[in-house]
Amino acid sequence: MFGLLPVLAFIALVIGCVALTVGLAHLAEPIYKTRGVVPLTLRGIGELLRLTVLWGVPLAVAAFCAIIAVRWRLRPWWPAFGMLFVAVLGAGTTMQLTWATSGGHGSLQAGYGFPGEFIRMLAVITVVLLPYVAWSYRRTRTRDQRADE
Repeated sequence: MFGLLPVLAFIALVIGCVALTVGLAHLAEPIYKTRGVVPLTLRGIGELLRLTVLWGVPLAVAAFCAIIAVRWRLRPWWPAFGMLFVAVLGAGTTMQLTWATSGGHGSLQAGYGFPGEFIRMLAVITVVLLPYVAWSYRRTRTRDQRADE
């Protein structure tokens, strides 16, 4: 469950965000043709979607794994493995968005490259994985202390 489900959720969310970005570019095309420039609002939404793919999706999927593990009171190792796997996947994701200018066309590039950006992997590890492991360790120690009494 924590090997395949996080990967599938990650892929689905990335594809959804890329599809929204493509839709946004199609929405911006008639505006660009009439005004000669893409409005700042649409540029901001495009950048937000790009950042969501790079930062938000890995954090959200890892956090969802942690929430499921906590609610179901699972042993910590498989969920931690799933979160680490999502951190590695998220670090390798790439996405560039260039809006059309008066002299050329815009472009959207999305892909995956290994080893990726270590800082994004570190973000998932420090924001989601380490607190989850600390909580699991504390819960186990508390349970062991109750058993000793």
